[in-house]
Amino acid sequence: MMRRSKAWIAPALLITIWQTASWAGLTNQMFFPPPSKLLAAAWRLTQAGVLQRHIAASVGRTLAAFFIGSASGIAFGLTLSLFGGLRNALKPLLSASLTIPKVTLLPLFMLLLGMGEPALIMPATATCFVVCALHALDAALGIDRHYVELARNYGAGRWEQVRYVFLPASLPRLFTGLRVALGAGLVLTLSTEMLISETGIGGMIWMGWQTLSIDNLLVGVLAAALLGLLFQTLLDKLELALIPWSRIGAMTALLLVLAMAPAGLQAQ
Repeated sequence: MMRRSKAWIAPALLITIWQTASWAGLTNQMFFPPPSKLLAAAWRLTQAGVLQRHIAASVGRTLAAFFIGSASGIAFGLTLSLFGGLRNALKPLLSASLTIPKVTLLPLFMLLLGMGEPALIMPATATCFVVCALHALDAALGIDRHYVELARNYGAGRWEQVRYVFLPASLPRLFTGLRVALGAGLVLTLSTEMLISETGIGGMIWMGWQTLSIDNLLVGVLAAALLGLLFQTLLDKLELALIPWSRIGAMTALLLVLAMAPAGLQAQ
């Protein structure tokens, strides 16, 4: 509880300084409105249903890109880990594609897919795919071989090794990739919205700039920040629920799992 309360100290201090500076006339409220004015603008947009519509559009696009890109990327990365020749041929290409700004491929996606939603989410989807593929590949290749030998000493067959060693050992790195992919996917979605969409938080931010509605622009920026925080918090809770052994150490967790595995196999 104390840790959670400390997490709000810095934001609360920043808001206080921001509001105080505005009251003292140290900032230009036309270009840097105080938090109180942003709160009023957010309430006005919420009452009109505008803010909810933009947030829903961005959330839908981000999650669609994330689920498609991460699922296919993890499957691709794990497949490369099983076949050395294929891995040697494709990993350099995959690594090189990581540095390409996917938003620069938007014109190509628009030529291939048209001006609709598929082209809009493709930059974020491509980013999620590459990030998750590389993390899945590194996770599978980075498993300590001593864990595999320990599982064999306990009598684990190939399927039991996958179930009790490879999958649990890979999950922490996979979740690291999922965090990076989800954050990057949100950034790419907002960037793409600013370029070709009138809906979504990115479109809202760009429209605020074009009309010099700085309060609406900053409300969009804050909405994006809170959305990113929400996504990361949900992923943290999901990770804790799926891999609680990450808190007690890999070797201790493996010994506990293998100690329980024979009884589970006998029950089958």
